[in-house]
Amino acid sequence: MVMILLLAVRSGLILHSCGFETAGRGIVLAGRSGAGKTTSARFLESRDDVTVLSDDRTIVRRHEDGWRVHGTPWPGDAGIARNRSAPLSALVFLAQADHNAIVPIAPADALRRLLIVASVPWYDAEYLPPTLDTADRLLAEVPCYEFRFVKAPSAADTIIDFARSLPAQSQRPSAACVIPSAASDLA
Repeated sequence: MVMILLLAVRSGLILHSCGFETAGRGIVLAGRSGAGKTTSARFLESRDDVTVLSDDRTIVRRHEDGWRVHGTPWPGDAGIARNRSAPLSALVFLAQADHNAIVPIAPADALRRLLIVASVPWYDAEYLPPTLDTADRLLAEVPCYEFRFVKAPSAADTIIDFARSLPAQSQRPSAACVIPSAASDLA
């Protein structure tokens, strides 16, 4: 609870997600329980070219030089929790499927998905607006995708190849769609 409120005023969010780094690029794999975060973390952890930061909860935070994904001290079932961070290159929402594919999603769609996996102080009038502003800024500055994947080792290859294809510190193109204002358009 304290961490949620602290991050609210320091441009950060706690996400229900697996986070990893490869080739200087940080990727967040976000999803609800059962989405495949732990499975993905286990497949990724077996690779020498990947560092899994956390298998269940990550922090994303805006720093002067851009967004970073941070491991947290709260591991999930895989027991992975590292005190490390990496520049955030993409926010990826997990969706189990019968094949592996990564598709871009619009910020408005990403906002709906993000608010499901983010720890948001909905009950607190002081901390809610800066938290929603942080979510708004994150989605405006970091590209968002859906990872449709099979729960198999091939999924790790797909997401790693994707991560390496991204610029080290990605920025969303200016032609992206408009995000609803943080507090007024969420209802």
